[in-house]
Amino acid sequence: MEARKQCRRIYWKPLIGIEIATILGIAWYLQMELFRTQQLPEYVTRAQISKIPFIEKNLQMQAKNVYSEMYRSTKCSQFILSDTGNDQLDGRIGFVDWYDEINVGYHAMICPQGSSNFRDGVPLMVKPENMESMTQVSPDKYNKNPKRDDYNVVTENVMPGKDGEHFTVKLRHDVFQNIFKTYDRLESRADEAYETMVRILDEKEKLEAEKEATIAHEQAEYENAMDKFMSTHKL
Repeated sequence: MEARKQCRRIYWKPLIGIEIATILGIAWYLQMELFRTQQLPEYVTRAQISKIPFIEKNLQMQAKNVYSEMYRSTKCSQFILSDTGNDQLDGRIGFVDWYDEINVGYHAMICPQGSSNFRDGVPLMVKPENMESMTQVSPDKYNKNPKRDDYNVVTENVMPGKDGEHFTVKLRHDVFQNIFKTYDRLESRADEAYETMVRILDEKEKLEAEKEATIAHEQAEYENAMDKFMSTHKL
């Protein structure tokens, strides 16, 4: 039994590392987008954002949600509880929700006996050593493919005096992956990473604005043409 547990610890360890690093990267991206889009007071510098506890805590929570919604694969997150010492738990199917670094385990949804529907599950803290993955996956493929190209984060503006207001930030997968792969140590290359991020996003937003303007212009021309056509063909 101890050998089986050790194999599971070895399997989940690199995957946990990937998850933690990705969520930290997402949190950094969200912080930088708040700064870039000028949603924070002018006195807040980029370096100060992560040092404001209520902002950092809020964005860390949002980063976990983004990770689950954009990157977490249901297939890769499915496991069978094993060697727990509890006959009522062993053999039941669970789904990873998020990893808790403080308690060194996963928050997971555990399905009823004989069921694999996580919607009927109950939350439970589970140790990796008791999680037999139903789909073995290599770290380089773990939660790599996004479920969508971007994700809009709308969260409460937690700055003093901003009750009822919200922050709105979009995480773009292609931009995030570019930054995340290029700057594997964001804390030591934060300035360079931010400048790259700004350049890429500014270019993207400029192209999108031009495309929207073209579409609006074409729509206006079409409507004008239709108005002229209808006015010259009135009975």
